[in-house]
Parts: sequence; structure tokens; C-alpha cells
Amino acid sequence: MVGCFSRYADATLAEVLGISKLGFPLVRRGNNGTVEPRDCENWCGPASCVAVTPLVRVPTNLPPIILRYMDTGAHGLHVPWVKLGRRGEAVVRSVKYHPRGIRDWPASARPTTGRDRR
Repeated sequence: MVGCFSRYADATLAEVLGISKLGFPLVRRGNNGTVEPRDCENWCGPASCVAVTPLVRVPTNLPPIILRYMDTGAHGLHVPWVKLGRRGEAVVRSVKYHPRGIRDWPASARPTTGRDRR
């Protein structure tokens, strides 16, 4: 699989990468870029629309940070500093929903129905 590493979470760039039939776009963060979770939302939506799997590199392997990036619509993560099995297990628990993990549905993912409107 061929993919692209990018420092920028730009919607147009995500679409161009999708049209070019690359296997995945990968947003870089941490020391290699300045992409925040709000920027990832603008990247993940267009990438998903052109049938490309949006992956995000999170800055650290802490569950609250991982949850914020997963809630932006990322389909997968590149997590730094995972060398031991227990750290890998903690990352997996961060991205899995209950009962296998600690992730919960974000408020933005909740479907709106007619009875919710007032």
C-alpha cells in the first residue's frame, strides 16, 4: 500500500490524495507538524468521501489525547512510544468501545431524531 505523509490537514489536499488513488493519507503531528484535533475534522471528512482511509499521528499515547483524535473521524492512528505490550494494550483500550475499551460515543456522533427537537 502506498500512502502520503503530510504536515497539513487541508480538505483540498485530502481530496487530491483521494483522487490520486493513494492507499491512505496520514496526518503528521507532534514534532513533525502542527495539526490539532479541530484540523483533523476538516481532513477526515473529505478523505472518507473519496474512499481513502484517514489516519492520524497522535502526539502522545495518553488515552484522553487519543480519544480526542478518534472523535474527529480518523479511521486509524499512528501512536508513538509504544514498545511494550501493556502500552499497546492501553492504546487498544483507548480506541475500542465498551465493553472492550474505554471509548464512549462523542456528542457529535449522536443521531438527532424528531423527538429530540423542542
